[in-house]
Amino acid sequence: MLVSKMSLKTNANMNVHGRDGIHLRYSPELNGLVLHLGESKLYKGLAAAVDDALDSILDYLDNRTVRRREIDIVNGNMDLSGIPAEAEAHLRATLNPYASPPHPIHRVHSCFIGFDYGAYSSLVGIDAQSLEAEFQLAYAKRAESAAP
Repeated sequence: MLVSKMSLKTNANMNVHGRDGIHLRYSPELNGLVLHLGESKLYKGLAAAVDDALDSILDYLDNRTVRRREIDIVNGNMDLSGIPAEAEAHLRATLNPYASPPHPIHRVHSCFIGFDYGAYSSLVGIDAQSLEAEFQLAYAKRAESAAP
């Protein structure tokens, strides 16, 4: 993880605004950086969580000020420990506002969606291996019923 916003919070009762996590990787195939912008939504129902995640992503895409703020956070708080030298050099060149031409950066929006689901209560007390099998069966059944 390049930046964990949780460590930047000064008030434990305040939500994290913007991306919840910012991960970065260098892709030799793309000759560029891949920026993973993490969203995390925990709601009672799935629909509200997905709606809020999409609203947040659209706000990021539509609002240059929001994007600039995320870059400022990366610039001021990135943890470069363990990053290969080639990736670090590419990152520094990408973030250099005077670089010409600008280096490509590929953005991926990743979402963690948590919600209440009635089937969870029926899985309490099941061992991990059986739990995985039960989850796969429940998921396949649900996906099949949702398919057109």
